Amino acid sequence: MININQLLDHYNLLKNSRLEIVAGKKGENELIEVLFDDTHFKHLAGIHKLTDTVFATGKFSSEKFCDEVRRGNITQADLEKSAFFSKGSFNEEDPPKVRFELLYNLMNMIDQHVVEPHKISKGSCRSIKAHFQLQIMCELNVRFFLQREKGTLYYAPVTLIRNNDIRYNCEKRTLVYLSIYDFKSQKRKEVHRLKNFIPQFDESDRIKI
Repeated sequence: MININQLLDHYNLLKNSRLEIVAGKKGENELIEVLFDDTHFKHLAGIHKLTDTVFATGKFSSEKFCDEVRRGNITQADLEKSAFFSKGSFNEEDPPKVRFELLYNLMNMIDQHVVEPHKISKGSCRSIKAHFQLQIMCELNVRFFLQREKGTLYYAPVTLIRNNDIRYNCEKRTLVYLSIYDFKSQKRKEVHRLKNFIPQFDESDRIKI
């Protein structure tokens, strides 16, 4: 089982990367660049589901939660005291124990499985507020939801679930291009590219559409 320290250490690696997706429909392509930061960690990891603890409340912002874990002030044992750590609240299938595994293995799943991008129209994806979702076609049927950050060109990861409910299916797009860019090495790993798509990059090494 992945513990909170292992997960946060691994998440630091995600923060050094940029997920780059080109999704198309009828010849028109859209660029989706995903950046990871501490702002969304608590929700991605499912900590908000621990409703019988102080960690799920507004007293602990996601950034404060991450800082306290790094300082050793919040431990795995503290999280496991919650009745909802393993079974989840609201009768959902993805309690924090499961979310930890999903988030830890996110990039590997994206790298090794077919990914289907879906554009989300307002109010079309149940209660999840997001603009895009990536459906990872693995045995767990993972859905990774993204929201456009206000005032920026980037998307933020907002939640991660395993669910094959077709009510989550939205406007499917063609996956034209998918890569993972590492800021430290300044290298890009190409995961998927349609044969007729040739990526071009600007002076900042960002994909041009």
